[in-house]
Amino acid sequence: MSAYPFAFGLKSATTFYAEGDDLIFPVQGSSQGLRWRTPSLGWRKALACLAADGADLDGIASILQTQDGGVDWAKLHFMLGRLDAKGLLSRSVLGNNTVLATLQPMTARFQFVLPKLSPASHYRLSRFVNLRPEQGQWLLETPLSPAKLWLHAGQALPLLACLAQPTALDTLCRAVPDWEPDTALAVLALLVTAGAVAPCDAVGQLPEDGNIALRQWESMDLLFHSRSRPGRHDGFCGATFRFLGQIDPLPALKSVAADAGLPLPIPDMARIQQEDPPFAAVVENRRSIRDYTGRLLDVDLLGEFLYRAARVKAQTDANPPGRPYPITQRPYPSGGAMYELELYLSVGACTGLAAGLYYYEPLEHRLLPISGLTADVQQLLDNARLNSGAATQPPVLLTLVARCQRPAWKYQGMAYALMLKNTGVLYHQLYLTATVMGLAPCGLGMGDSDLFAEAAGLDYYQETAIGEFMLGGQLSSGLDS
Repeated sequence: MSAYPFAFGLKSATTFYAEGDDLIFPVQGSSQGLRWRTPSLGWRKALACLAADGADLDGIASILQTQDGGVDWAKLHFMLGRLDAKGLLSRSVLGNNTVLATLQPMTARFQFVLPKLSPASHYRLSRFVNLRPEQGQWLLETPLSPAKLWLHAGQALPLLACLAQPTALDTLCRAVPDWEPDTALAVLALLVTAGAVAPCDAVGQLPEDGNIALRQWESMDLLFHSRSRPGRHDGFCGATFRFLGQIDPLPALKSVAADAGLPLPIPDMARIQQEDPPFAAVVENRRSIRDYTGRLLDVDLLGEFLYRAARVKAQTDANPPGRPYPITQRPYPSGGAMYELELYLSVGACTGLAAGLYYYEPLEHRLLPISGLTADVQQLLDNARLNSGAATQPPVLLTLVARCQRPAWKYQGMAYALMLKNTGVLYHQLYLTATVMGLAPCGLGMGDSDLFAEAAGLDYYQETAIGEFMLGGQLSSGLDS
């Protein structure tokens, strides 16, 4: 199956079970598993070996010879090929009596094709490679491939160091002094197969460098995209409740002082529902407004805006086992009813409200003062001006802050992606609410999370700024013309 003496194994987490005389191998992400009809005792022993320590072709053949009295080499290659086609077969390189590297498919979409390494070529690492320690080993991944490479004991790291720039094959063969040249070539072959390394052209460019689509992807963005959705990896993705029984879920509402804060007026929603313009008119009139000339914003308007957009309408206690965490109901949707987003207001100019930083408490519909107009708060407002291209600072800057551990307690592999989706939903809610009220809304594409954490006295890893939204006052009542 290859020109290199790879050892074969079943990829980690592979399971199989008996169904009558057959063996069934489930395949992640597919309803079509692999059925192995009436395997011999030799093959059953060989599969047990592949699931444990692995074996090369000769080792598998030896098991078949001992148990079955002979080896059908054509069937041996055919059956390994069936495992390969379902993404169940890993390949390892051995050297100095130890396993040096293991290529593991993550999905059945990966098909092993042995590369032809040319002495005339130079090779280089892809800029999309991600290398990190995991389970006491080095794990190399790239979003360009549904396979990952385990580098055991770190012996291959000098080889990777050479591959940071275009390097000739003969130099790579000498990168690890303790390795035989064939060992280095075998590890390099796995790196190429994993999509981590490729041959360069005369100016050191990889094929990916000439791909217009890939050139416009940043490496971390593409890795995040590929790992927060199923299809190109074998990690968990979804509501796994991995911390259930280990860590208590965060409460549905942020804990705040009961007797502090500025109560906001509660608008008459029955009247508003009768008098508001049609939904289609609101949607058609929605736009970003960065000019606050002649626009006035007061605390009553601000209170109505927050009540319409983001108040807590109801609370529900945890309901195990289906939903073992408390939830709230608000005017906008949130994935899993997490509602992890909090609103903080940097106020520069709002009649009836002192300038400074506030937290919006959505259950009691009130503002809790955090600080005055400090240098940090001034900088938040000025950053909003700069990032939006506005001529002046916004009267109010809303910062959307995520209580990250609330969705992360329930979801695995997609918690931050969900927070970004929820942020977009809340942006839209804020836009439409501001539009129907004739206010000046403008969502921002970026902000300084560290600066906000310092301004609000928050832990960056527990409550982090994830979105910013500028708000100005009315020119006149109703929709802008």
